[in-house]
Amino acid sequence: MLTVAELQWVLRLILFSLSTTIVFCYGMEAFIEYIYPKIVFPPGQSAYCYPKDPSEVSTILGSFRDIDMILSIILTIPCFILLITTSYPNIHYLITILCAARLFFLGSSLVHASSQFNRNTPLDFIYAVTQKVCHLDESQEKAYSALLVSYVFRGLEGVITFYFITFAFVNSVLICMFGLGQEQNQPQKTEEAAEVHQLEELPTR
Repeated sequence: MLTVAELQWVLRLILFSLSTTIVFCYGMEAFIEYIYPKIVFPPGQSAYCYPKDPSEVSTILGSFRDIDMILSIILTIPCFILLITTSYPNIHYLITILCAARLFFLGSSLVHASSQFNRNTPLDFIYAVTQKVCHLDESQEKAYSALLVSYVFRGLEGVITFYFITFAFVNSVLICMFGLGQEQNQPQKTEEAAEVHQLEELPTR
């Protein structure tokens, strides 16, 4: 059986691993979007088959995604600090705040992904192609494949984020209940010091 201190260390290791994995997924998305061509919108085609220019909603949610990426990078710092040292137990509050912010931005993205504002989002386009409502020509296949891979990484980000938030919550509860590192040893040291003090006060013959 793991002790509380060992369980906390495992949780801190998991948190740091998940935070770096999320940053890796964002990096792969940026790499794919930079390297591979984007979908070309032929004139005269329906908006359903070829998404239009980003709407105002898409632009706002794109900004949310950029903010979430920055928060994900920042989040790795307190996770790393919490992993290598137990001198800053209160840093778990910062992790909790960043998790709450990321949950808001992730939730906004999920709402957008599950709805159809103008039926011209990339997900609408992917769905139309898979349902064979729209057909790709040879010039679109590479860009379409890149779009699919990009959304796979987005899906991974979402799943990993929910796991991360769950582990962060459990870690915060354990820290609040049992302390962290040196704090856990303080009661024991206090008891030992009291026993030594009592022994010193005993009369000697």
